[in-house]
Amino acid sequence: MLLSCQVHYDVSMRMILTISLLSGCIGHGGLRFPGPTGTLGTDRPSYADSIAEEEEEESGAESAQRSEPPQKMKRSRRAGRQVVRAAVGFIGAKKLVVHGERIRWDCSGFVCASYKKAGHPLRGNTASMQDMAKDAGLFHKRKRPMPGDVVFFHNTYDRNRNGKRDDLWSHVAIVESVDSDGTIHMVHKGGRGVNRLSMNLKRPHQVKDADGKRLNSYLSNHKYGPKLAGELWSGFGSLWALEDERMTSR
Repeated sequence: MLLSCQVHYDVSMRMILTISLLSGCIGHGGLRFPGPTGTLGTDRPSYADSIAEEEEEESGAESAQRSEPPQKMKRSRRAGRQVVRAAVGFIGAKKLVVHGERIRWDCSGFVCASYKKAGHPLRGNTASMQDMAKDAGLFHKRKRPMPGDVVFFHNTYDRNRNGKRDDLWSHVAIVESVDSDGTIHMVHKGGRGVNRLSMNLKRPHQVKDADGKRLNSYLSNHKYGPKLAGELWSGFGSLWALEDERMTSR
Protein backbone atom coordinates (compact mmCIF):
# COMPACT_ATOMS: atom_id res chain seq x y z
CA MET A 1 0.00 0.00 0.00
CA LEU A 2 2.86 2.35 0.89
CA LEU A 3 4.59 1.56 -2.45
CA SER A 4 1.43 2.31 -4.41
CA CYS A 5 1.04 5.70 -2.75
CA GLN A 6 4.67 6.52 -3.52
CA VAL A 7 4.18 5.69 -7.22
CA HIS A 8 1.07 7.88 -7.45
CA TYR A 9 2.94 10.69 -5.70
CA ASP A 10 5.87 10.51 -8.16
CA VAL A 11 3.52 10.52 -11.19
CA SER A 12 1.58 13.49 -9.81
CA MET A 13 4.73 15.49 -9.18
CA ARG A 14 6.01 14.80 -12.70
CA MET A 15 2.72 16.01 -14.19
CA ILE A 16 2.81 19.18 -12.10
CA LEU A 17 6.40 19.92 -13.14
CA THR A 18 5.61 19.28 -16.81
CA ILE A 19 2.59 21.58 -16.74
CA SER A 20 4.63 24.29 -15.02
CA LEU A 21 7.43 24.09 -17.59
CA LEU A 22 5.01 24.22 -20.52
CA SER A 23 3.19 27.15 -18.97
CA GLY A 24 6.47 28.99 -18.52
CA CYS A 25 7.49 28.46 -22.17
CA ILE A 26 4.13 29.57 -23.47
CA GLY A 27 4.24 32.63 -21.30
CA HIS A 28 7.61 33.64 -22.85
CA GLY A 29 6.68 33.36 -26.51
CA GLY A 30 5.16 29.93 -27.08
CA LEU A 31 6.54 26.51 -27.73
CA ARG A 32 10.04 26.38 -29.21
CA PHE A 33 11.47 23.70 -31.42
CA PRO A 34 15.07 22.85 -32.15
CA GLY A 35 16.42 23.81 -35.58
CA PRO A 36 15.44 26.60 -37.99
CA THR A 37 11.79 27.54 -37.77
CA GLY A 38 11.70 30.78 -39.73
CA THR A 39 9.57 29.31 -42.47
CA LEU A 40 7.07 27.56 -40.24
CA GLY A 41 3.59 28.97 -40.66
CA THR A 42 4.42 30.79 -43.94
CA ASP A 43 3.11 29.91 -47.39
CA ARG A 44 5.65 28.94 -50.07
CA PRO A 45 5.45 31.03 -53.23
CA SER A 46 3.69 29.31 -56.09
CA TYR A 47 5.76 27.72 -58.83
CA ALA A 48 4.54 30.29 -61.35
CA ASP A 49 5.51 33.18 -59.08
CA SER A 50 8.98 31.80 -58.43
CA ILE A 51 9.60 31.30 -62.16
CA ALA A 52 8.41 34.85 -62.87
CA GLU A 53 10.88 36.21 -60.30
CA GLU A 54 13.75 34.24 -61.85
CA GLU A 55 12.84 35.46 -65.36
CA GLU A 56 12.69 39.05 -64.13
CA GLU A 57 16.16 38.75 -62.57
CA GLU A 58 17.58 37.18 -65.72
CA SER A 59 15.97 39.82 -67.92
CA GLY A 60 17.47 42.58 -65.82
CA ALA A 61 20.91 40.99 -66.01
CA GLU A 62 20.66 40.68 -69.80
CA SER A 63 19.61 44.32 -70.15
CA ALA A 64 22.55 45.45 -68.05
CA GLN A 65 24.90 43.31 -70.11
CA ARG A 66 23.62 44.80 -73.35
CA SER A 67 24.14 48.33 -72.09
CA GLU A 68 27.76 47.68 -71.15
CA PRO A 69 30.68 47.81 -73.59
CA PRO A 70 32.23 44.53 -74.76
CA GLN A 71 34.18 42.94 -71.93
CA LYS A 72 36.59 40.79 -73.96
CA MET A 73 38.89 43.59 -75.08
CA LYS A 74 42.36 42.21 -75.73
CA ARG A 75 43.78 45.52 -76.93
CA SER A 76 43.42 49.16 -75.99
CA ARG A 77 41.25 51.46 -78.05
CA ARG A 78 44.39 52.79 -79.68
CA ALA A 79 44.20 49.78 -81.97
CA GLY A 80 40.83 51.01 -83.23
CA ARG A 81 42.24 54.44 -83.98
CA GLN A 82 45.07 52.81 -85.94
CA VAL A 83 42.45 51.06 -88.08
CA VAL A 84 40.70 54.40 -88.68
CA ARG A 85 43.90 56.06 -89.90
CA ALA A 86 44.53 53.18 -92.27
CA ALA A 87 40.95 53.28 -93.60
CA VAL A 88 41.06 57.05 -94.21
CA GLY A 89 44.32 56.57 -96.08
CA PHE A 90 42.50 54.51 -98.71
CA ILE A 91 39.95 57.22 -99.55
CA GLY A 92 40.13 57.92 -103.28
CA ALA A 93 42.33 54.86 -103.94
CA LYS A 94 41.81 52.83 -107.12
CA LYS A 95 43.03 49.57 -105.60
CA LEU A 96 43.82 48.04 -102.22
CA VAL A 97 47.50 47.22 -101.74
CA VAL A 98 49.16 46.58 -98.37
CA HIS A 99 52.86 45.68 -98.06
CA GLY A 100 52.92 44.74 -101.73
CA GLU A 101 49.89 42.45 -101.43
CA ARG A 102 46.88 43.30 -103.54
CA ILE A 103 43.60 42.72 -101.69
CA ARG A 104 40.22 42.15 -103.33
CA TRP A 105 38.35 45.26 -104.40
CA ASP A 106 35.12 44.99 -102.42
CA CYS A 107 33.67 46.15 -99.10
CA SER A 108 35.03 43.30 -96.95
CA GLY A 109 38.35 43.45 -98.80
CA PHE A 110 38.58 47.13 -97.83
CA VAL A 111 38.02 46.24 -94.15
CA CYS A 112 40.69 43.53 -94.31
CA ALA A 113 43.11 45.91 -96.02
CA SER A 114 42.55 48.63 -93.41
CA TYR A 115 43.10 46.21 -90.53
CA LYS A 116 46.18 44.73 -92.17
CA LYS A 117 47.64 48.18 -92.85
CA ALA A 118 47.09 49.02 -89.17
CA GLY A 119 49.09 45.96 -88.16
CA HIS A 120 46.10 43.78 -87.26
CA PRO A 121 45.70 41.19 -90.02
CA LEU A 122 42.09 40.24 -90.66
CA ARG A 123 40.60 37.74 -93.09
CA GLY A 124 37.10 36.86 -94.15
CA ASN A 125 33.98 38.19 -95.77
CA THR A 126 31.05 40.11 -94.32
CA ALA A 127 29.29 37.04 -92.91
CA SER A 128 32.41 35.46 -91.41
CA MET A 129 33.44 38.75 -89.80
CA GLN A 130 30.04 38.95 -88.16
CA ASP A 131 30.43 35.36 -86.91
CA MET A 132 33.89 36.18 -85.61
CA ALA A 133 32.61 39.19 -83.68
CA LYS A 134 29.73 37.22 -82.17
CA ASP A 135 31.93 34.27 -81.20
CA ALA A 136 34.31 36.62 -79.38
CA GLY A 137 31.53 38.55 -77.62
CA LEU A 138 32.45 41.72 -79.53
CA PHE A 139 29.26 42.16 -81.54
CA HIS A 140 27.04 44.94 -80.19
CA LYS A 141 24.18 47.29 -81.07
CA ARG A 142 24.96 50.36 -79.02
CA LYS A 143 24.02 53.64 -80.68
CA ARG A 144 27.53 55.04 -80.16
CA PRO A 145 30.19 52.64 -81.51
CA MET A 146 33.93 53.04 -81.12
CA PRO A 147 36.41 54.17 -83.81
CA GLY A 148 37.61 51.21 -85.80
CA ASP A 149 34.45 49.16 -85.23
CA VAL A 150 33.22 47.24 -88.24
CA VAL A 151 29.67 48.21 -89.24
CA PHE A 152 27.39 45.50 -90.64
CA PHE A 153 24.42 46.10 -92.96
CA HIS A 154 21.61 44.02 -94.43
CA ASN A 155 19.97 44.33 -97.87
CA THR A 156 22.31 46.88 -99.42
CA TYR A 157 21.86 45.14 -102.78
CA ASP A 158 19.92 42.25 -104.26
CA ARG A 159 22.65 39.65 -103.88
CA ASN A 160 20.50 36.63 -104.73
CA ARG A 161 18.65 38.52 -107.50
CA ASN A 162 15.18 37.49 -106.38
CA GLY A 163 13.78 41.02 -106.17
CA LYS A 164 13.31 40.87 -102.38
CA ARG A 165 15.01 42.49 -99.42
CA ASP A 166 16.27 39.25 -97.90
CA ASP A 167 20.05 39.56 -98.25
CA LEU A 168 21.65 39.42 -94.82
CA TRP A 169 25.16 40.66 -94.03
CA SER A 170 25.57 42.26 -97.43
CA HIS A 171 27.88 45.20 -96.64
CA VAL A 172 30.52 46.42 -94.16
CA ALA A 173 32.18 49.72 -93.31
CA ILE A 174 34.52 51.09 -90.64
CA VAL A 175 33.55 53.66 -87.99
CA GLU A 176 35.67 56.80 -88.25
CA SER A 177 34.05 59.02 -85.59
CA VAL A 178 30.79 59.82 -83.79
CA ASP A 179 29.33 63.32 -83.34
CA SER A 180 27.61 64.54 -80.18
CA ASP A 181 24.21 64.22 -81.87
CA GLY A 182 24.87 60.54 -82.59
CA THR A 183 25.80 60.91 -86.27
CA ILE A 184 28.30 58.18 -87.14
CA HIS A 185 30.88 58.88 -89.81
CA MET A 186 32.20 55.81 -91.63
CA VAL A 187 34.57 54.84 -94.42
CA HIS A 188 33.63 52.10 -96.87
CA LYS A 189 34.26 50.74 -100.33
CA GLY A 190 31.07 51.38 -102.28
CA GLY A 191 30.07 51.65 -105.91
CA ARG A 192 32.11 54.84 -106.26
CA GLY A 193 35.25 53.53 -104.61
CA VAL A 194 36.48 54.20 -101.09
CA ASN A 195 34.66 57.17 -99.57
CA ARG A 196 32.77 58.36 -96.50
CA LEU A 197 29.16 57.91 -95.51
CA SER A 198 27.03 58.91 -92.53
CA MET A 199 24.47 57.19 -90.32
CA ASN A 200 22.37 58.32 -87.37
CA LEU A 201 20.66 55.50 -85.49
CA LYS A 202 18.60 57.92 -83.42
CA ARG A 203 16.99 59.20 -86.63
CA PRO A 204 17.47 56.34 -89.10
CA HIS A 205 14.79 57.52 -91.54
CA GLN A 206 15.99 61.12 -91.83
CA VAL A 207 18.46 62.27 -94.50
CA LYS A 208 19.28 65.71 -93.04
CA ASP A 209 18.46 67.69 -89.93
CA ALA A 210 16.85 71.15 -89.82
CA ASP A 211 20.23 72.83 -90.34
CA GLY A 212 21.01 70.78 -93.43
CA LYS A 213 23.51 68.44 -91.78
CA ARG A 214 23.54 64.99 -93.36
CA LEU A 215 22.42 62.34 -90.90
CA ASN A 216 22.08 59.29 -93.14
CA SER A 217 23.62 58.51 -96.51
CA TYR A 218 21.76 56.49 -99.12
CA LEU A 219 23.23 53.01 -99.11
CA SER A 220 20.87 51.05 -101.34
CA ASN A 221 19.11 51.88 -104.59
CA HIS A 222 16.94 48.78 -104.65
CA LYS A 223 14.24 48.42 -107.31
CA TYR A 224 11.67 48.85 -104.52
CA GLY A 225 13.14 52.20 -103.53
CA PRO A 226 16.30 53.67 -101.98
CA LYS A 227 17.21 53.00 -98.36
CA LEU A 228 19.28 54.96 -95.87
CA ALA A 229 22.24 53.62 -93.91
CA GLY A 230 20.34 53.78 -90.62
CA GLU A 231 17.53 51.69 -92.09
CA LEU A 232 19.86 48.89 -93.23
CA TRP A 233 22.20 48.78 -90.22
CA SER A 234 22.41 45.45 -88.37
CA GLY A 235 25.18 45.87 -85.78
CA PHE A 236 28.80 46.62 -84.92
CA GLY A 237 31.82 44.43 -84.31
CA SER A 238 34.85 45.65 -82.31
CA LEU A 239 37.20 43.35 -84.23
CA TRP A 240 40.19 45.59 -83.50
CA ALA A 241 40.07 44.15 -79.96
CA LEU A 242 40.78 40.59 -81.13
CA GLU A 243 44.15 38.94 -80.82
CA ASP A 244 45.92 38.40 -84.15
CA GLU A 245 45.53 34.62 -84.15
CA ARG A 246 41.74 34.93 -83.88
CA MET A 247 41.61 37.46 -86.73
CA THR A 248 43.04 34.96 -89.18
CA SER A 249 41.37 31.80 -87.85
CA ARG A 250 38.54 31.82 -90.37
